[in-house]
Amino acid sequence: MRVFMTGATGFIGSYLAPELRLAGHTVIGLCRSDEGEEKLLRSGIQAFRGDLDHLDRLLEGVKSADGVIHAAFNHDFTQVRRASETDRNVIEGLGAALAGTDR
Repeated sequence: MRVFMTGATGFIGSYLAPELRLAGHTVIGLCRSDEGEEKLLRSGIQAFRGDLDHLDRLLEGVKSADGVIHAAFNHDFTQVRRASETDRNVIEGLGAALAGTDR
């Protein structure tokens, strides 16, 4: 199975993505930086450049996957309202893209 994952280099995703890969899945991990991309590639995970603020780019990743895991969140709590709104937009967008599919 091809799994698209947001937050693949983060607190939860950095543990979950390698476990999925070891279980035989192809993991496509969202990353924002060269450092994140290198980390994913070293772990055998495909890197997909983008960020949570660009929903159109995220949806490109979703199209290439059999399943989606959203594990990303901006933990800058000085802007928690903005981070929460971004997260809501991502969840709604991913849900809409997956609605009516078997993914």
